[in-house]
Amino acid sequence: MGSLRFVPARAADPASWALLASWPALVLLPSTTAPGVVDAVWHAVADEAGGAPSLETIVSAIPLRGDHAVESFAVVLLAPDGVGTATAVVRGSASVDLHSVGGARRFGSAGVQPWALAEFPAVTAVALGRLAPVPESVLRPPPGGRRFERGVVEVSSVVWAADPEPWESCTGAADVSDTVVGAPRATRTDDDATDETAHAAQTAQAVEAADDTPEPAPPPLFVLSVNGGPAHPLDGAVVIGRRPAQRPSEALRDSPSDARPPTVVTVPSPSGEVSARHVEIARSGRTVVITDLRSTNGTRVTLPDGTTLRLRQGDSAVATRSAIVEIGDGNVIHISSPVPSSPGTSV
Repeated sequence: MGSLRFVPARAADPASWALLASWPALVLLPSTTAPGVVDAVWHAVADEAGGAPSLETIVSAIPLRGDHAVESFAVVLLAPDGVGTATAVVRGSASVDLHSVGGARRFGSAGVQPWALAEFPAVTAVALGRLAPVPESVLRPPPGGRRFERGVVEVSSVVWAADPEPWESCTGAADVSDTVVGAPRATRTDDDATDETAHAAQTAQAVEAADDTPEPAPPPLFVLSVNGGPAHPLDGAVVIGRRPAQRPSEALRDSPSDARPPTVVTVPSPSGEVSARHVEIARSGRTVVITDLRSTNGTRVTLPDGTTLRLRQGDSAVATRSAIVEIGDGNVIHISSPVPSSPGTSV
């Protein structure tokens, strides 16, 4: 099955996509696609009653006319055994980069209606979503990319490679500001952080003065409760640990979230099972991404269907409805959503 990774969509990013993944199918729909359409396509992708999903079934589930017509999408059906012939269908602005031994090629619809279809032999890697200006000669894991196997999640970009070994050899906590995975960062000082904080405060004051009546924030889709305490809206990222507060430079380096600075929550750990910065829980569109922050003892995630996931150092899990997160010494975090979301859970 190779290795599939995605970069989470930024908040309010008009160029984000909904990724529907169930081996060997990858589907990208605009993040604005009607939930009912996402549900129908997911059932076509994930229905295992008849074996592997067929291209015809998936494409026929995507409406091309009417109020919920999908103007742009990409469907890639990979070879069931990994390297082999891949079939791609694209419409509108969606494009796919397909890599093989002979090089890389970008496949777009070029205005063909209702969509364009092509087969590509010996495909070893695929990139979808936000692509480089030209196909990369060697497809690398995206900075800030997170492992993913099956489910529905909002993304900025997606990459798949039949051979994950070169990716797994990449070390370091790369985030979306890195241009090379694992590249060393320039050292930041506390003075740098102080200057940036002051600049951010001045910018915020200027924006507030320019608009005294900002639009109200939308209601949260998820709430979070720690150790049976009150439920709080999950609007951004939350870092939980026995000593989560750190200097700004350390927080920037350690946290994989690309959103605003995370909220920190301290939990007791008399036996030391909980790391100082153990886990990050962050909303990403209509999903919640749970990321182990390279903790010593790992993180346990239980999904609504009873599936239990053991996150290794740096691994992520994606929940679309609710989840129970255990980090050691009896510390339990409950995530729930009062709003129905798209089906599917993943790691």
